[in-house]
Formats: sequence, C-alpha cells, structure tokens
Amino acid sequence: MNNDMNNNYNTNNSINNEPVNNTEPVITNVPVQNQEPVMNTNPMITEQIPNNTNVVAPTVSQTKTSKFPSWVKTLIIVLIIAACIIGFFVYRNNQAEKKAINTDVEELEKDVVEDLAQKSKDINGKTSFKLNEPFQNEWEKVTLTNVINDFKDYSEYSKPQNGYKYIALEFTITNVGEKDNSLYANLANLSVYADDKVAKKTFADAIDTSDKYKDFGAEELALNKSTSGYVFYEIPVNSKKIVAKFNPYLANENYLVDFIIQ
Repeated sequence: MNNDMNNNYNTNNSINNEPVNNTEPVITNVPVQNQEPVMNTNPMITEQIPNNTNVVAPTVSQTKTSKFPSWVKTLIIVLIIAACIIGFFVYRNNQAEKKAINTDVEELEKDVVEDLAQKSKDINGKTSFKLNEPFQNEWEKVTLTNVINDFKDYSEYSKPQNGYKYIALEFTITNVGEKDNSLYANLANLSVYADDKVAKKTFADAIDTSDKYKDFGAEELALNKSTSGYVFYEIPVNSKKIVAKFNPYLANENYLVDFIIQ
C-alpha cells in the first residue's frame, strides 16, 4: 500500500513539475492563393483600374474641341481689323471737322473784334483833343470839360507829397448810339502822364473838403443821356507836358486818344 501511495505521489509531482510553454504560436509565411477580384460595390465607378497602370490626365486638346470652324475665326479677325480702320478714319474726320469749326469761330471772332475796333475810333479820324473838344465814336462821346491845374481844396491830412500837386479833370460822357442800347459809361481806361511818366490817381472823397467835386463813377446810360464827374491825379509841380490817354475799346489796346491838359 505504501508503495502505491509513493507511486501516486511521484506521478503527481511529475505532472506538476512539467514545464509550461508561454510562448506565442509562430506563424510561418504561407503563400497567398490567388484571390478573386474584389467586386465594385460603388455604382458610380464603372471601370476597374488595373494595378501598376499609369493614369494619364486628358489634355485640353483631347477634351475640348473648337466650336467654330477656322473660316469663322478668320472672318472675326477681319471684321475687328476693319472696325479699327473705320474708327480711325471716323476719328480723323471728326478732328478735321472740329479744327474747321474752330477756325471758322476764330475767324468770326477776329472779324467782330476788327469791326468793333473800327467803330471805336473817332468818327472824324482824330486822335488828339483839347479842352471841350469831344472825342466821338459810334456809341459814346467823351469830352474833357474842365481842368483844375493846381487843386487846393484838400484837407491838412491829405496834402500832396513835397514837390507834387493835385490836378482835377472833369469829363462828360454821352450815349450817342444809333440804337436804343444802354451804355456803361466809365473812365477805367483813362491814364494821366506827366512828362511821359504815369501819374498817381487819387479820389475826391480822399482829398476834397468842400464836397463840390463829384468823383466820376461808372454809370449805365440810356440813349442820349450823359454823366459827368472828376478824376484826380498827383503830379510833380514842375511838370511841363500833361496828357490824359483814353482807350475806348479794351480789345484794341493799341488805339489811344489823347486829351491835352498842358
């Protein structure tokens, strides 16, 4: 019996002492059998691309073709060139017409200016006038009616500078136009020269203390109406030649008439 027990003990020990194999099972390379091709389950894909196939994108020439034949293209180019040529000639013609119109306008303006220049001259062809001798053109009559060669009616605050004196000139302007047109009478175009030097202009309001002398102011005159007034100048006491120069028409600046003062 003891022997049986020993045998069982030894048997159990041998079972319990067996080494435990904890290693993973080794998977060896197994050749893969040819597989069935994978079926395309996407309805949008209709063609399988084989492996190792180079895919080349279609070029523009392969995908797009011209909508127009070559003769249509040629016709379009010809029409564009023709339009450019026609536009050039139209532009040049317009420029020529503009130039002609401008020339006509310039000639007309020149004729008008020349006509007015002639009408602005004295009707008797004179260019020099004495006291009370009128200058007259086709629209106005200008007369030097009074000269005060050494004006003294000034205040102590408006004395002339040393070696100078004041002169007062009275002018009358009359509208003598043939038609019922108003005249803008003024002496803005009047200058006084003492021994060929321009004299300094002053005003009655600045020097007159008696209120007897009215400044000549611009005034619009009806036909056959007149206006009068004074203009004042400061000149050297020893002046020998005193002349008032009047331009009746600004556009003809070279035409001046002289009123002889001294």
